[in-house]
Amino acid sequence: YGLIAEEVAEVMPELIAHDRDGNIETVKYQLLPVLLLNEMQRLQREVDALQQQVRQLQRKPKRR
Repeated sequence: YGLIAEEVAEVMPELIAHDRDGNIETVKYQLLPVLLLNEMQRLQREVDALQQQVRQLQRKPKRR
């Protein structure tokens, strides 16, 4: 799979390499694993927090 450099530039310009004339040349694919790992860790923290909330809600007595 490949990414379209011009589309990536709109969202994350720091992932783009430019040629000498300043034109978009390519995506810096070597930076993607670090970004993806950070995002996965952030999402895991969010899932953990949501699971904790669910557990707390399940412990509350039900109202009638």
